[in-house]
Amino acid sequence: ALAGKSARSVAAVPESGFVHIAFDAATARTLAPKLVWSRMIFARQCLQSQWQDVPLPTNDRVTPIVAAAKAFLPAMHEGAVAKLVMEYPDTNDGKAQSKLSQAIQPLIAEQLRAAGLLDAHAANDAALHVLLLPDRRALLGFGHASSTSPWHNGIARLRMPHDAPSRSTLKLAEAFHVFLDGDEERLLTSEM
Repeated sequence: ALAGKSARSVAAVPESGFVHIAFDAATARTLAPKLVWSRMIFARQCLQSQWQDVPLPTNDRVTPIVAAAKAFLPAMHEGAVAKLVMEYPDTNDGKAQSKLSQAIQPLIAEQLRAAGLLDAHAANDAALHVLLLPDRRALLGFGHASSTSPWHNGIARLRMPHDAPSRSTLKLAEAFHVFLDGDEERLLTSEM
């Protein structure tokens, strides 16, 4: 999907847990339907996002996120989204954002509903994603259910079978979930 496309800028900080690639608006609109997380190698999530991050002061992290969402969603030509998804990078520093994410999610959702930007009965299957970064910043992203990961933080939460020989069993199970569609998965049996 990216063949022949030039990125305006790329931000990939080692050990940050994510890559942020910016394209001009026309290229981004063309690429968006083609960029599906499950077609990428080792991707946990793929979203359209704003390039500018949202600084989060320690005394109020909700207001800046809601204000940014009020500008971001109309810029994406979207009215209300059906879902709000809070995420954080899959790193030790990123995981420290887990409790904050759980604490502010209902507060952000309440304000977005009041502003008419969050509606579980919205005509689309779109979600607003808020990526909380360890250095008191957030990035807003947008995606449809058909092109984003169905799992929280893009990580399949699978249980290791009691008699599994190693943790690689979980990696193989995750691969089946990612690379096989529902019909193909049904062909798998316990005898295989």
